[in-house]
Amino acid sequence: MPELVNQCQGCGWIGEDDALASRYPDIERLGMRTSPGEIIPSGECPECGALCHVVPMPKAKLNIFDLEYLLELCRSDCPPEENGESEAELMYDKIKLMAKEMFDA
Repeated sequence: MPELVNQCQGCGWIGEDDALASRYPDIERLGMRTSPGEIIPSGECPECGALCHVVPMPKAKLNIFDLEYLLELCRSDCPPEENGESEAELMYDKIKLMAKEMFDA
């Protein structure tokens, strides 16, 4: 996963260089679409045609409620073992404890 991506000023599209409709310096009417001192755009958006600029890759935001929901889904899909507790149950408890420590810190 790249650390830098392109983000559209118009629609918010985010993608890599090879997905741009056109790349700098091949942007049509670049001088008319930018202001003096503006950061040079990286290209044009494939979705709406607006200018894109290089930005850091957005970080995924995960909260404790998302994690608990995902763990519940995982736990419900795993059948119990003969002793009544599946390996998923044990892993679920460990992950939940680690997540609580992480989010409470």
